[in-house]
Amino acid sequence: MRQTLGALLLKRSETINAWILGLFIVFAAGLVSLLSLKFLIVPYAWICLTWLIVCVVAAMRTRRSGWRALAINIAAVLVVLGGFELGLYLLASHRLAMRNEFTHAEGSPLRQSEQHDLLGYAPTKGHRVDWRRYSGNRLIFHVSYQINDLGLRTVPSSNPDSTDCVLFFGGSFTFGAGVNDEETAAHLFGVTTGRRFQVLNFGFSGYGPHQMLAMLERDARVQNLRCRPIHVIYQGIPQHPPRVSGKFYWDRFGPKYLLTEDGDPVYRGPFQRRNSFQLFVRTQVEKSFLMRRLQQRVTVEDIALTVAVVDKARKLVKRRYPGCSFHVIFWDERDNQNSDELLAGFRARGLRVHRVGEILPGYDESRRRYQLDPDDLHPNPLANRLVADYISRVIVED
Repeated sequence: MRQTLGALLLKRSETINAWILGLFIVFAAGLVSLLSLKFLIVPYAWICLTWLIVCVVAAMRTRRSGWRALAINIAAVLVVLGGFELGLYLLASHRLAMRNEFTHAEGSPLRQSEQHDLLGYAPTKGHRVDWRRYSGNRLIFHVSYQINDLGLRTVPSSNPDSTDCVLFFGGSFTFGAGVNDEETAAHLFGVTTGRRFQVLNFGFSGYGPHQMLAMLERDARVQNLRCRPIHVIYQGIPQHPPRVSGKFYWDRFGPKYLLTEDGDPVYRGPFQRRNSFQLFVRTQVEKSFLMRRLQQRVTVEDIALTVAVVDKARKLVKRRYPGCSFHVIFWDERDNQNSDELLAGFRARGLRVHRVGEILPGYDESRRRYQLDPDDLHPNPLANRLVADYISRVIVED
């Protein structure tokens, strides 16, 4: 009887010790996972490795075949997921090696952008900025640009005394990433038209057409113009649809538009509220290269929303500024389905679309001639000059 009782107590003690050890291992793995999210570059690969070790230990220690099979299956899934994370990280390593330095003219650090209630973010107002971009240790470009007190990039060729103005909208292609103030398409357009117009550059890095529509609808800088818009130029790229749907991390607080039943895009506030639990969860999830890749896939709904947003901007321009034309300069890409679908959607709505492939000689065959660098695909000064000349010659003069 005593031996039976002793064996029972010993078995119960072993069970309790096993549970304590298991809980300790789970707690340690959870702590490592949290630290990985906080400090490591490929956190989910390390999280998969951590829990893989837990599953292997569990499979080796358990005496139940069912639990052992479960642990082995979970371990196999973790190997696959961790492999995807690591592989996608390696594919993106050249982009991750890119880094930017923004400084004041005298060399002190500067934030390129600041919070904006409507647009999510906007250029830091009233500063002269030195911008250096590196790929690893290799300098790709070093440029200088001025942001005026309205938060717009300065256009040196703009004529402040003119009562007619031309408005440029878009992302980094419009803003002029990687080129000086005198090399942007907006400035070169002012030069080719003999400084006849006020030229306003509303573009900024990472923007999409949803920011354009939000500015046209709600931004005091557009609504209180001291000139008469005669042309509005939007530069679009095939990468804009996921931006319009809020799928990129840099634009979490940008203007959110949803389609109504009749296909009209309606403003619904920001994509996300600042300091919300939902934002915290999304931030952690987006540290996964696999989840980011899946989230940023372009859908039919993204294309439809983008086309509707651009078309609504055109209609708003036509209604508010009688006689003002609206044009799309589209940086199309050969063999890109998103590019083809956007072009078809724009044309179906009757938008005036001008393909860059028809503006830049040889662009369809070799885009490298018109790019800043093999590691930076933004348009170089030559491309901007030819686009500006085309806008002046074909759009304005006609």
